[in-house]
Amino acid sequence: MNSYTSLPAFEFLVPEDTTFNSFRGCFSIKQSEFWFRIVFPDCPIKEQEEEEASCELSEDPACRSLEGAIFECDKELFRLTESHQRLIKQRFKQSQNLREFIRELREITEHAMTTAAQISFAFGELKSSSTKRSGKFPDINTQNRSPVSFRKLMAQLDAIGWSSIKSIDNNLSKLTVEMEDSNERKHQIRIIIPSTWPSDHARALMDIPVTKGEDPEDTKGGTLPSILRRCRSRFDTYHDFWRAVEDIDQHTCVLEPLNASRSCTTRRIVLQRHCSVQLEIDPHRPMGLCEIRFLGSEEFTGALMQKLNRNATKWRADQLPRKNLEDLLEIKFPEARATETEDFELECSICYSYRLEPAAGSSEAGETPDRICDDVKCGRPFHRSCLVEWLRAIPTTQQSFQTLFGKCPYCQNSITVDIGTGRLK
Repeated sequence: MNSYTSLPAFEFLVPEDTTFNSFRGCFSIKQSEFWFRIVFPDCPIKEQEEEEASCELSEDPACRSLEGAIFECDKELFRLTESHQRLIKQRFKQSQNLREFIRELREITEHAMTTAAQISFAFGELKSSSTKRSGKFPDINTQNRSPVSFRKLMAQLDAIGWSSIKSIDNNLSKLTVEMEDSNERKHQIRIIIPSTWPSDHARALMDIPVTKGEDPEDTKGGTLPSILRRCRSRFDTYHDFWRAVEDIDQHTCVLEPLNASRSCTTRRIVLQRHCSVQLEIDPHRPMGLCEIRFLGSEEFTGALMQKLNRNATKWRADQLPRKNLEDLLEIKFPEARATETEDFELECSICYSYRLEPAAGSSEAGETPDRICDDVKCGRPFHRSCLVEWLRAIPTTQQSFQTLFGKCPYCQNSITVDIGTGRLK
């Protein structure tokens, strides 16, 4: 009677007792050993047949039926095949004998090992390239995502290209991808991938201008490359808008905002000292007549407003907004190359600061002085909030709806400020 039965491809079984109902086995893949245990149900054997049956069971346990048997495996084998447990149970029930099942188990385990190796290699490559870019890369947590999800995710990240991935978190749930639109503008897209992906959709957040009712996210799902293709198509719809604001940034002296994002639709442009114009450009009609608001001395802005009203019908939809404004206002905007922005960054005459600290939790830049005393001899600049606080402290200040009427802190001439919407008068 043999003490164990050899199986093809380094598989073998060792009986745990003389009943030959319990066996321990091992198979090897790439120098790694995986142990398992199989317990067959007790088989009633007649006394006169005991010796013959015992011999039969001991000589070929691998050919015995698995009906009613119990299968156990070591921790390492279970860890590798955890996401395949349903398939393993199915194969255990369907296999005719233990030999057939072990072959199936070997294939499943080998596939799981190959996938794990691919993930490890890809993370190593990404870590290496990320270290060159930023010197840091998070330790990847593989516990929150199944190997099947990992395998699909890695294949799709390969399709995107690791050089396009600018950041990734340790759970592989958030990544930033850089891509170019059809006009070679670079964009960064933040992709949120739930742990239940691909069953649940990934979301893509884009830095694009949106109006009321629009969503800067792509939530339609699909593969990551298909999501990026939709993002590129959406970027292309804003080509004229970005062309308009880029022209303003390149050919004027912009006071606000600092480092404008691609979603920003406003620009505050220098006209002259103590005077500027704020534009609000419609992202869906960027070549149309935009919303215009003059900031500064009434003596200067009043004349510009008259020219705008007189020439508004001359606005050309085939011409960039900057060029239209220069034609309508009959001026030439100071260019950034010839103008130092600091020359126009006048301190508030109440708090003696140029830019206030932004509100807690706000991503916007702090308030700057945009209310100028209308008296040419005075021309003092103020923050709206500083002027509102000052006027409210003066007993003679009057209020009508959302507008305060008072005196300039310096020249004592009349000055007003809108406290409701922030629009200054």
